[in-house]
Amino acid sequence: MDTYLKIKQTLNNSSGSCVVLRKGDPYCVVMTWQEYEKFANIINDNKKLKNGREKIGNGVDINSIPV
Repeated sequence: MDTYLKIKQTLNNSSGSCVVLRKGDPYCVVMTWQEYEKFANIINDNKKLKNGREKIGNGVDINSIPV
């Protein structure tokens, strides 16, 4: 199976995001558009807060992204 098809299959079977490895090391994160919008909204909401110590949502747990 080529890389593109494996990534596509993983995105369809998981939470919508996955980490791509290159030579055993994390290379990039691939995600569906819906997943991207969700994380972009969390990041933008956090940037808009006046109090930098307060956070909206749970943020991104890197350990929850399938490899």
